Amino acid sequence: MKEALPHKVHRFALQPIIFLGCVLSALQACPTTVRAQAVRDGAQNHPSSAEAGGAIVEEGPAAAESLQSADLGDHDDHTRQGPDRDAPDRKPSERGGGDGPKAAPSALPPVAKSGGHGHVEYPEGGDGLPARAVLLLTIDTRGHVDAAEVLEVDRRGEAAEPFRAAALSAAAALLFEPATVGGLPTAARVRYEMLFVPEGHQHGEGQGGHEHDHEHDHEHDHEHDHSHEERVAELEAVARVAPRSKAASAFDVPGRRLRNRPYRSAGDLLNAASGFYSIQHAGGGKAQQFFLRGFDADHGTDIAFFVDGVPVNAVSHGHGQGFSDLHWVIPELVERIEVRKGPYYADLGDFATAGSARYVLARRLPQSFVSASYGSFDTGRLVVAANPELTPAAPIFAAEVYRTDGPFNSAENARRINLFARSTHAPWTGAELTFTATGYSADWNASGQIPARAVESGQLDRFGSVDPAEGGDTQRASVFATLQAPAAAFGADQGEFTVDLWLARYRFDLYSNFTFYSLDPERGDMIHQGDRRTSYGLSIRHALSHALGAWSFGVQTGASLRADEITNSLDHAPDREHGEAVVDAEIDEHSIGLHVQTSASYRDDVRLVAGLRSDFFDFNVLDRFEDRSSSGTRTSGQQRAARVSPKASLILSPLGQPEWLETFASIGLGFHSNDARAIVANPDTASPLTRALGYELGLRTRPTPRLNASLAGFVLELDSELVWVGDEGTTEASGRSRRMGIEGDVRLRPLSWLTLELQAQLTEGLFVDAPDRESAIPLAPRLLMRAGIEVEHAASGLWARLGVVHVGDRPATEDEFLTAEGFIRTDLGLGWDQEHFGLALRVQNLLDTSYRQAQFATVSRLPGEGPGGCTSETRAVMAAGSFLGCEDVNFTPGPPIDLQLVGTLRY
Repeated sequence: MKEALPHKVHRFALQPIIFLGCVLSALQACPTTVRAQAVRDGAQNHPSSAEAGGAIVEEGPAAAESLQSADLGDHDDHTRQGPDRDAPDRKPSERGGGDGPKAAPSALPPVAKSGGHGHVEYPEGGDGLPARAVLLLTIDTRGHVDAAEVLEVDRRGEAAEPFRAAALSAAAALLFEPATVGGLPTAARVRYEMLFVPEGHQHGEGQGGHEHDHEHDHEHDHEHDHSHEERVAELEAVARVAPRSKAASAFDVPGRRLRNRPYRSAGDLLNAASGFYSIQHAGGGKAQQFFLRGFDADHGTDIAFFVDGVPVNAVSHGHGQGFSDLHWVIPELVERIEVRKGPYYADLGDFATAGSARYVLARRLPQSFVSASYGSFDTGRLVVAANPELTPAAPIFAAEVYRTDGPFNSAENARRINLFARSTHAPWTGAELTFTATGYSADWNASGQIPARAVESGQLDRFGSVDPAEGGDTQRASVFATLQAPAAAFGADQGEFTVDLWLARYRFDLYSNFTFYSLDPERGDMIHQGDRRTSYGLSIRHALSHALGAWSFGVQTGASLRADEITNSLDHAPDREHGEAVVDAEIDEHSIGLHVQTSASYRDDVRLVAGLRSDFFDFNVLDRFEDRSSSGTRTSGQQRAARVSPKASLILSPLGQPEWLETFASIGLGFHSNDARAIVANPDTASPLTRALGYELGLRTRPTPRLNASLAGFVLELDSELVWVGDEGTTEASGRSRRMGIEGDVRLRPLSWLTLELQAQLTEGLFVDAPDRESAIPLAPRLLMRAGIEVEHAASGLWARLGVVHVGDRPATEDEFLTAEGFIRTDLGLGWDQEHFGLALRVQNLLDTSYRQAQFATVSRLPGEGPGGCTSETRAVMAAGSFLGCEDVNFTPGPPIDLQLVGTLRY
């Protein structure tokens, strides 16, 4: 490869030096921060910020990692009320405000108003001994408790339930002085302690307004802490400022909502995210197919995926550009998914056109656990996760084993093994350093996409297969590290410095037959696609913010490096017997991204966010099958490309309270890269970095903790592009496209135990330069709707969720001659969770609906089929006087009713 590409700087030889220098700089630039006894004494904290005007997040040792959520607009909607305690009123000088410049904004946590204190009565059913509960409270800018969750009770099993219920019901009289950043009120989350004291104990000025002297000599094994001093030390916390949303379509989906519906892999979790739809086709080891904002993004072409700081999309992949396999992620370790739609975010680059999804994995688990499931189609799954009490490493170890035969007549025999290890360290106060290693292996058979005409005529069962030899295998191993640290040394006491390093080795082999007997009427058209790669990269982000009177200002800067060393192959392989090779290429693809984002906000009334991103790509290809016998046939070489992408958002709160109403206006340029082989082979026509221009107008409201609603209208335009068709080893041009749509999301909790949700997305997509009757974008989803009802009884641990998803009809061809049929599917989840065990029943397709999961317009030929085999709903396709096949909808059937019983032991 080196000698074939004399003009390149091979593998970016200086990158390892740059990586090492950046890491050393990062370690030197992250100073010690001040820890604070948050809430307890009103001490000033040193939060980090990615944008001015964020929300204070106070973390304690027992708090869940989701406290670091980047968007408070859609946190866990199992909303509950919290407790209260006495605290001294904050002095006016401590609250900030007033005129005149400030060197840096002070961040002050909420303080309970004494006038709003309500005495917490000892619950009926209690054991007569003092008890302690720790809660996570979300407090809005008005000082009201927006949400609460019990993190810890010093009782076990049934003995804990009276105290848990009492804590959740004790918020009726709760009022706070809201948190402030630079003197301006802001939403905050705090870890909060509450004491229950029975009669016979005395109250004093102790912890949280409750200090007691025990007047008994009872010995008990409750983990009750009688020491005020120890309790204060335990609840020390570092406050962090989480950036607020820049668009109405930005939200986080917390772990509980991800896993309260049927799932078999991490890709299935996306079906909990508004506007997303994820399906599996061609077997259980191939990357899933994703739909978002009018895009059938196939395996990820226009959606950027991340796991923590690691990009998942595979550039110049053997099967398709942007291929995003998420099967290597264990679903139970996903703490939340951060969804950002549109190209409005300066820190997101390649593939982030329709949007992005970042999987955030747990840094600690509430409990170690063993979970086993078994159900339909001989499907079994075992997950083991251990969270040992070891210092200073704080490790997590997890493993997943999965197998299924699937609903097909030809058994899928899919097997998956995942290994996960993570350790978390505190190299200095306020900093967090994590090391993670993963291993993944899978192999499977696939029933493949089958022609609708064969099923409708009775020639083929809908769970049958034309070529049962389809399938594949894949392996992935990765290591990555993340350093997060406060950046007070950079001129402000708000800021955060983040460094991500990652390395991955990957292998992929896929056997597919899309056309059946069109090209080889005797042996069949099966092909083998191979991909081997080593990927590595580095990203650095640094954020600061300052206040000046009623104004707050923030700036975020960042840089990223990525390198992929790839080998692609494609060969004919009837019945998996390798024959004539079509593709054998080596690719080195490198990219550098830089971004800066600034923000300015005036109180909570106006926020302006503006960003600029610059990306540079270097593509190097060695095509071993290059035709060198004539000119104009070059398929090896080097190409370079750059893209500058400005972004801007304006956020207004016309009612003066963001919770009542926030309006958003966003615009931005983004891009997705194309396959290196197409770019090098067609330098005059191929677009290396296809530009995307997006607009969005939206609003969001949360007037009460029980209602959360958003509405957004969007337009997204893509320039002309040349896309690599991995199934054929060729390129295919498409023109400019435009998608326009509207989406809405409502979550309502009319009762403490009842949650209702409704999501809808309506999109119209077309090719801008095509004739009216040939302008439809094939397979672009037009209507996606979800509705759900969930009940949860906290005292007993019982819960249930009934959900319905509707995908509307969509065109399968540009002229809409063929249609991909829509469907309605109903899913059910039932569960019973206790401290040490849990049972759940997950039912997909409760009503046993017959539907098509994945659908494609394909020219295919069945054994012995001639032009007469094409029905009136299909089209015969000829080439040079020979019959190639019928253009028809080929589909993967959706599974029939699928029941999975899950048992979990926690320890």
